[in-house]
Amino acid sequence: PPEDWPQQAMYTPTRWLLEIFPIDDIEHDLWTALSGRSPIGQVASALYKLDQVAEKLAGKDLETASVAVYVEKADDELADFVRTHLAGRLDTEQLEVTVGNIDVQNAELLIDEEFEVASEVDEFWAAFRSEVLPQVRRGEGVVVDALLSEPPEIRKEIAQRAREELIGAGADPTAAFVTVLSAYKQGYSWLYDVVRPALEGESIDSITIRFAEIGPPEDWPQQAMYTPTRWLLEIFPIDEVLARALGIDLAQITFEKMPIDAPAPAPAYEVIATAPGGSEIYRQTFEPKYVLRPYFDRFPDYEKARVTTGWITARVADEIVLDRRIVTDIERFWDHFQSQTLMQIYDYVMRNGEGKPRAADAPHFGELRVDVSLSEPDYQVGVDKEQVASMEALHEEIYFGTLHFFDVLGRLARGQALNYPGRVIPVVRPKSDGRPGHAKITFTGFGAPRPMVLVRYRERGRPEVEERRDILPVDMEDPTAFGALVQAGRPGIEQLEVRVKVDFEEDHRDEFVRRTRARNVDSRITSAEQMTGILDRVTALRDAGLYREQLAAHDLGGITLSTYWGHDFDPDSQRVTRLPANGSAQPFPDARQLLPRNYKWNGEEIVQWETPIPPPEAAEILAKMSTFPQASVYQVGESYLGKRIWAMDLMAPVEASHWSQAKVSALKPTVIYSARQHANEVSSTSHVLRFAELLLTDPGYQHVLDTVNVAIHPITNPDG
Repeated sequence: PPEDWPQQAMYTPTRWLLEIFPIDDIEHDLWTALSGRSPIGQVASALYKLDQVAEKLAGKDLETASVAVYVEKADDELADFVRTHLAGRLDTEQLEVTVGNIDVQNAELLIDEEFEVASEVDEFWAAFRSEVLPQVRRGEGVVVDALLSEPPEIRKEIAQRAREELIGAGADPTAAFVTVLSAYKQGYSWLYDVVRPALEGESIDSITIRFAEIGPPEDWPQQAMYTPTRWLLEIFPIDEVLARALGIDLAQITFEKMPIDAPAPAPAYEVIATAPGGSEIYRQTFEPKYVLRPYFDRFPDYEKARVTTGWITARVADEIVLDRRIVTDIERFWDHFQSQTLMQIYDYVMRNGEGKPRAADAPHFGELRVDVSLSEPDYQVGVDKEQVASMEALHEEIYFGTLHFFDVLGRLARGQALNYPGRVIPVVRPKSDGRPGHAKITFTGFGAPRPMVLVRYRERGRPEVEERRDILPVDMEDPTAFGALVQAGRPGIEQLEVRVKVDFEEDHRDEFVRRTRARNVDSRITSAEQMTGILDRVTALRDAGLYREQLAAHDLGGITLSTYWGHDFDPDSQRVTRLPANGSAQPFPDARQLLPRNYKWNGEEIVQWETPIPPPEAAEILAKMSTFPQASVYQVGESYLGKRIWAMDLMAPVEASHWSQAKVSALKPTVIYSARQHANEVSSTSHVLRFAELLLTDPGYQHVLDTVNVAIHPITNPDG
């Protein structure tokens, strides 16, 4: 503290050190390594723990020994290194070493299934030809009403062909009617395909669309996920569509909710149309067909949901000859996904998590990829960009439904949701042919729920024994830089001195695990022996050419680590080890390296507006914008899969020989546009980049930077 202000509490003892070097980054990287949170830290911890096990086995007559090391983002040469490292420590002629990579991109393929999805159209024709046509009597009327989740053109073709077959079987041509509505958004289809044609050409004063409020199903009263206004939501935006098609004003169409507690149950839908003067010209009702199914087949008592489904009803004269469900293509796929895929995933998670999967072990699998092609409706309705697209809904359900599945799995298994379960990639391909669909599902996972080492050995004449040591994230204090050695005439720091407080000098793990759970010891108790041992093994790994880019920084030589115990920093109560300058830091990220060769902006459009912008294209656009004096492009981080995450600051140009961008950014309000947190938010990337282009190139926008700074973050989640 200053002499004239001794009570100062906000000063930093190492201020002058912090002002000359990005020490925070080194301190953080060292913390992630020593606490087992980074790949090099996990590997070094694994070697330290293997050496502890080897020390316990010293002097034993080992017949066989196998070692398995599970770490994140394992180096390809790690198995050979571990084998060499243990060769002189485990006295056995039969030593087997395997390395399991707990990494999304290198996980093991566990599910690989490909199957055909039977067609609802085929089921319709089978029922129609076997149960309806034989009932047709010559000269009598026949009415067939069907619900199929198919595109409009396919439904129209089916209706026309079915009517021709009815007439061919003897039905009265003037009384043979076939209506095929969509099983997806049934109310919308009824209003558009039945009500709209009936009202075309009429002089209309008003149209009232009544919808019934819904509550929990009678046989599942505890339902919590239903939406009371579901039947209204399913017909959006039918009012605008009808107004345009019938040539009336939007205000002439109104909605009325029929309350659930009405004296008599209201129909799901009722339409009443009146002519000028108030006379009624049309009134009809409609009931959607649905079934009640478990939300998750694996957890049938968790929740049940109403699922709209296909149907066929046929009347010959006044007799109903057929009235039954047709399972839609999308239901068939979903039934398989629920009863087969998620069941296998559940078994894997429970087996890998030893019956109690932990949220801290995320991610719990590598990648779930679902590629499905079905004949389903996929068309725009002519209002903004609204569309009827059941496959888009399936895409959402595969993605968010899988996340929810892990949430429920975790809560039921041990009371804690399993967030960040793994990478879920749905690929949906709508087609319009009425034929069977196709699906391919792959799923990858890991050989262990978390980083760990597993040693199995057999002493001669004795049964096999297993020793397991988990590599858990350790709760420990942050390392603190307290000194630096610099050389005159040389850039950077020759040796950075860092200290970290630990609980004990010696590693007392074996003693402590006899008193409490090993997990508590491994995650909460630190020792100088452990910390210095980990850093010594980092040195050995980098000497062998592994993980050389980790714990390395530009203009930094070696690191001296002082571990101390007790309440105060006492030179007599510390252990010191050194990490030599045997690393190789990655080059500084430079967005201009992404520029096309000899790029120069000549007034052309920078941001295209035709297709979604993937991460590489977004990075190239930022690189092009970095050629403007108002723009500063930089890397803000790295994704889980190792992809660079870029951002850009836009500021009015500063004319000065020396200036601080950080300080300038604080002189004005700053607006941050951060886009694409979720992979499917593709338009947000286009919009923020187009806005940045306007700020850089459009005179009508450029003045904005005189009053505010703008930060552009076009893709938060490049991994998807």
